[in-house]
Amino acid sequence: MTYDIRRHPDSGPDLRDWTDPCLEPSLSEILADPMMELVFRRDSLHRDNVEHFLRGHASRLAARPTPCRCASPAA
Repeated sequence: MTYDIRRHPDSGPDLRDWTDPCLEPSLSEILADPMMELVFRRDSLHRDNVEHFLRGHASRLAARPTPCRCASPAA
């Protein structure tokens, strides 16, 4: 079980299984992650440029949906 420090304290623990390959955090969750601040600081990246790139990349990926292999029955 993992605790998401960005969640409201009254909302309880984050019970998502992050080892599930079909479960992915949202772009907002990625950008809100405190570790991203370390990435920006260490690599001297400008947050607005990175956010723009990630949002554009997410839009391109969403335009090409690929079915999740986890949902298909085992052969």
